[in-house]
Amino acid sequence: MLIKKVDGEGRFFRIEDHSASVSFNLQGYIILEVDSLQQLFKNPRMTTYTHLSSAYPSLDSVYQAAECYTEGITNKQKFLEIIHNPVFAKANSLSVENQRYLKEFILRSKHRPPTVVQQLYMNGYSRIADLIDFSDRRPELERTCHLFWEFVNQAHKIL
Repeated sequence: MLIKKVDGEGRFFRIEDHSASVSFNLQGYIILEVDSLQQLFKNPRMTTYTHLSSAYPSLDSVYQAAECYTEGITNKQKFLEIIHNPVFAKANSLSVENQRYLKEFILRSKHRPPTVVQQLYMNGYSRIADLIDFSDRRPELERTCHLFWEFVNQAHKIL
């Protein structure tokens, strides 16, 4: 990864081989721009580029700091596997009728996970709404977080 410091203060960088930029100019955030995507990462301690590895010690910490594209994508197959799991169904008293209703419900749904969870609550399935993890990360989140993680790992080499 080829990173160039654009200013003398270390507040703006270009990631040449990805046509991206990283900016420390917004208080409390680090901004990553790549193509038409803009991702904000929480930076409450106002960490500079020289101390990024301590503020973001893992890829998971980068995901937790991300602000955009975080709502996820509904993975209907995951949902179906969970509700048809005999252990889950028994533990949550899901009858065959409940499973059939939930299957039809998820197959008709065109909503993102937070809305699906709200609809489960509204339809009387609050006992399982928060137990089912059926969300996948959006590709935009994956791309921006992985690129920022590369930047974090390379930042100590910037002159």
